[in-house]
Amino acid sequence: MPRPPRLDIPDLVHHVIVRGIKRDKIFRDDDDRRNFMQRFHALRTETDTICYAWALSPNHCHLLLRPRRVALSSFMRQLLTGYAVTHNKRHNRMRTLVSEPLQVNYLRRGYLLTGTNSLYPPQPTEGAPYARQPAGC
Repeated sequence: MPRPPRLDIPDLVHHVIVRGIKRDKIFRDDDDRRNFMQRFHALRTETDTICYAWALSPNHCHLLLRPRRVALSSFMRQLLTGYAVTHNKRHNRMRTLVSEPLQVNYLRRGYLLTGTNSLYPPQPTEGAPYARQPAGC
């Protein structure tokens, strides 16, 4: 049975997990990470996508995003296609880099993602009812 279509609505917060196919590395060195982040930040600026957090591991990455002008599928397709082409040329590869489909979780307003992938309501503090975007994301 095919998977149901992904909820792809601009301005919805998405926790995206990108995994290397067969748990292969998608970031082999600092040059790969730099290339990915340069593409990510350029595309994020171009599409007015808000980044709340990101983390890169050798065989996967986490992105906490709020696309505003484009659908998440379009943002991720542009990011991953460009990155995969340069990665494969640089490392003399010809096969698929990331597994499909991407794992995407949706966050409701007022919830924080913890390091354990659990969702908890934020602790209310004076003047800060929700988590804020960290500078430089």
